[in-house]
Formats: sequence, structure tokens, C-alpha cells
Amino acid sequence: MATHVRGVVLAVMVGIAATACGPTDWPMLGFGPGHAGLSPDTTVNTSNVSTLTVKWTAQPPTPWAPKQYPNLFSSAAVAGGTLFVGSYDGNLYAYDGAGNTNCSGTRKLCAPMWRATSGPSDGLKTPVVVNGVVYVAGGNGLAAFDAAGSTNCGGTPKTCAPLWTSGPLGLYVYSSPVVAGGVVYVTSDNNSGSPGTVYAFDAAGNTGCAGSPKTCAALWTASLGGHPYGSTAVGNGTVYVTADDNQLYAFNAAGNTGCSGTPKTCTALWTAPTGDAADGTPAVVDGVVYVSSGANSPSGTLYAFDASGASNCSGSPKTCNPLWSAAVDGGGRSPAVANGVVYLSTDAPKLYAFDATGTTNCTGTPKTCSPLWTGGPVWGLNGAVVANGLVYTGTATGLSVFDATGNMNCSGTPKTCSPLRTVNTDMSNTPTTGLALANGMVYFSVGYLGAYDYQMYAVGLP
Repeated sequence: MATHVRGVVLAVMVGIAATACGPTDWPMLGFGPGHAGLSPDTTVNTSNVSTLTVKWTAQPPTPWAPKQYPNLFSSAAVAGGTLFVGSYDGNLYAYDGAGNTNCSGTRKLCAPMWRATSGPSDGLKTPVVVNGVVYVAGGNGLAAFDAAGSTNCGGTPKTCAPLWTSGPLGLYVYSSPVVAGGVVYVTSDNNSGSPGTVYAFDAAGNTGCAGSPKTCAALWTASLGGHPYGSTAVGNGTVYVTADDNQLYAFNAAGNTGCSGTPKTCTALWTAPTGDAADGTPAVVDGVVYVSSGANSPSGTLYAFDASGASNCSGSPKTCNPLWSAAVDGGGRSPAVANGVVYLSTDAPKLYAFDATGTTNCTGTPKTCSPLWTGGPVWGLNGAVVANGLVYTGTATGLSVFDATGNMNCSGTPKTCSPLRTVNTDMSNTPTTGLALANGMVYFSVGYLGAYDYQMYAVGLP
């Protein structure tokens, strides 16, 4: 089985409003700024999930020199029927999410409707689409493009120039951007004495922006004590981010509390120990922030902290202890939270389901929890996505779907579950990106450096 390359694999998306009865988007990592991973899409259910199949695929058009083969895709963002992905060739690509425009063949192979240079290299960050603008972190900076592929776009094939850029942000940008409250948040890794930085930009490209082409300065920045490999989560007026110094950091999202100077810099409202490096992205739901650690270890831990930094917190500077924690086999990265349950896929390979409130199957002081149920096989690099009572997660060969309630295809004590449906890809390569779910379609890409099946897959009903 292929080995995870730290910093190469990241992702999923964040969301714009959608209705259960109409078209659904998946505009960023984890559907929304809090990264809950819950979609309102009701197209697939327990009655028809067994018919899921590959609908279309796509490959990045440009080979990555000096390795002359197609390159990794990021995970996708979906808005208005268009699918946006980054690629290791440094480009942002826009595809018809339904697999109609620029698609052909018995099993459709699709070409992009337009493309844009997202950075000088590594484009493996999940794009974000909000208010008609798609934001992507590539290479060492942030760029904003017209999501319709009209403004600043032209030529054949159509290529787009940015509406604005951030300029360089340290040495590497490993995280996917997040948009919340008119602000774009992204982290960079300086790989030096100050290894990580959080940046906040005006999403409209107005405040702190000037020149032609337009370049924007940060509204505020904050230094981290370690390298950030996951993305920020935003909720409760707070920005949450983890780093490999075994810490969860919480910052004031508005750049007010704990912030001063020109240019403005911020210090953490509070921090929390995660026991091991936390490579994943936090999830913030109902006043609780969930974080997993031990992503590259044989065992890991899922933590639940008070998102307000009040319960189990003390000292100056303030440090917080978990409300509850749970040990898991294998490393996991990004939890999903839906209907009172936290789902975490690990590279054990196992899917875990825990009571999000830390009540059922939880005891002791400090409180520790055991799972409501487990399932497999899965692969933890991808995280989980929840929609309409189903949990979707990647495997070493494709995609598996479980009953989110832990009832169907489940048995035993402790309870273990098998997938309701598994869809395999063309090759036995681990999906290297998270899942996106919109309009009844599940999107993910596969491939590792050194492997040749670099494709985006779109899976849906026949």
C-alpha cells in the first residue's frame, strides 16, 4: 500500500447555503466553515445506495515536469453545478459537475471548461467558492478568480487570470482556504524559526488591496508554534487551527481580541494540547471543537474541547483540557459531525462513530469514550462525509458507504458494520483527497506520487 506523503495530501471543502429540495453545493472543505462534513443532499438513500456507480472521470491536462505523467487533483468544491479542483501542476480547473460539457466516451472522460494558474507549484488545496468567487491557495500564495469563468478570462482553451492575489505567504501553503463572514482565512508554513502563520484577508478584495494586477495585504496575521498541515475551522467568532507542536490554537476571527500593531498581529485566545501532531482539520459544531491527532502513528486520539474556551480551561495564557477524548486505532485526520454523532476514519483501516455529546459509552475523570460502532475497511486520509443518513468515506480501492445510524449491516458486541455499497476505482491506489457531495454526486480523486491513476471520479446513481 502506498505511503502518505505529508503536505501532499490535504483537503475537502466548505459550504454555501443549499436547500434539501433544490440543487446542493459543496463550496468548501467539510461543506461549511466549521467543517462538519454534513450535506443537505437527499438524492441517495438507503434504498438506492446499492446502485451507485462511476459516472465520469477526469485527468489533469498538464503533466508535472520532470515526472511526465498526469498529476494529483485536490479534493473538490462544487457550486452552481461547476466542480473546481486544484492540481499538482499548479492550476485550478473548472469542470461540468454533471459530466456533460467537454465530456465524451462510453464512460465519460471530461476536460475542463476553463483553467487558471493557482500558484507556481503545489495546487493541492481544496478551492472555496463563495458569492461567485473561487479562492484557491497554490504554491505559496492565495488567489481569487471569477467562478463563472468570465471576468479576466479568454483564449482557447479558456484561461483565467486572478481578480486579486495575496502575494507570497511564507514558504508553503499547505491548507485549504476557508471563507466566513466576508473574510478568507488560510495558513502557511515558513519552515523556519516561526514555522506557521494564520492569515485573514478581505474576501471582496477591497480592504488592504491595491495595484494592477491587484494585490491584497492581510487584515491580520497570527504566528503558530508548529507547522500547520490542516486547514482552519471557523465558528463562534473564532478561528481554530492545529499544528505539529501538538497544539490546537483559537484566535479571534474578527482580529480584535488579542490583536494589536500595524500590520495587525494576533495572539491566541487559548490553546489546547493534542498529545501528538494533529495533521487534520478541526470540526466545530454546537459549541464543541473536535480534533484528531496521531495521523502518522499506529494509534491516535479524538478530542472534544469547549469551543468557547471556558469549560476545563484555566491559566494565563489560557490552556484548555478536553471535555472528553477517545483512543482510536491508526491515525485519523478530519472528523465529521452529524445528528449527534462524530465520525472519524483512520488508516487502521477503520471508521469510528462516537456520541458527540460525550455521554453514551463514556466514563471516568477525565472522561474517555468508546465507540458506538466501528466499520471498515476504510482509509483515514480522506475523512468522512455525511448525507441523508449515510456516511461516505474513502478506501484503499475507492469509496465505501455506511448506514450512519449504525443499524444496517451491523452486528456484534462491540458493534461492527459493513458498507452498504463499495465503488472501486480503476487501480488499487488510495484516494488521496477528501470527498465532496453535491447534487447526488460524490467526487474524489485517487493517486500517489509514483502511481499513475491520477483521476477525479464522479460517482452517482445510474
